[in-house]
Amino acid sequence: MHNIDLEDRLAALSAAIADRTRARMLCLLMDGRAYTATELSAAVEVAPSTASAHLAKLLRSEERRVGKECR
Repeated sequence: MHNIDLEDRLAALSAAIADRTRARMLCLLMDGRAYTATELSAAVEVAPSTASAHLAKLLRSEERRVGKECR
């Protein structure tokens, strides 16, 4: 049972970072700085609306992970 949950979490994480733009954004965020969506969009060379959509997908992924752990 535990392995299935771990596999589901790994699959969700993999899906969230599979996109090159999201992976680049995450790499930037790993330096510990607090970036705005506008700063991230400029750094990864996408429109601010595109960066916001990618950030929303990453946040939804995190909410699913946290939600499962809090049950």
